[in-house]
Amino acid sequence: MRENIDTEAGENYKASHFEPLTDLRISDAEAERLYNLDYNVALDDARKIFPDLEEMPPMLKGTVVDMSYNLGATKFKKYRNFIGAVKDGRYADAAAESFRGGVQPERNSWTRDRLLAYDLYLQEKHKHDLLRQMRQGVDMPYLPQTEYWPRKG
Repeated sequence: MRENIDTEAGENYKASHFEPLTDLRISDAEAERLYNLDYNVALDDARKIFPDLEEMPPMLKGTVVDMSYNLGATKFKKYRNFIGAVKDGRYADAAAESFRGGVQPERNSWTRDRLLAYDLYLQEKHKHDLLRQMRQGVDMPYLPQTEYWPRKG
């Protein structure tokens, strides 16, 4: 059994791939316990890099913790471009930097898509806020008010 599993280790297979190769089983409760231990380590590692993690919107926090969980603290720290983009609020750039080798393609797509969706949400929210301000007659900081309400005469 050990020879069969060792030859395929590191090939990025889902756990179900190994099921026919072993009779080793754990209970669902034990699997949940082990997952929670790993998740809490990933959460603590993410907090060290992003001290404001708890203030992040859940969608963004989830992607950051997912990166930390799949990479581990040492590798996660090496994703400087990703980390910098998240800290700067450049979520489309973070999406471009979120690819992780050795991670299932659907996992990478999930992370990228969530970051792009959050970036799009913020862009739409910004547009909505600007329109609301214009309707309320608030002076726009980047254009003189006469651009919006030109004087006649």
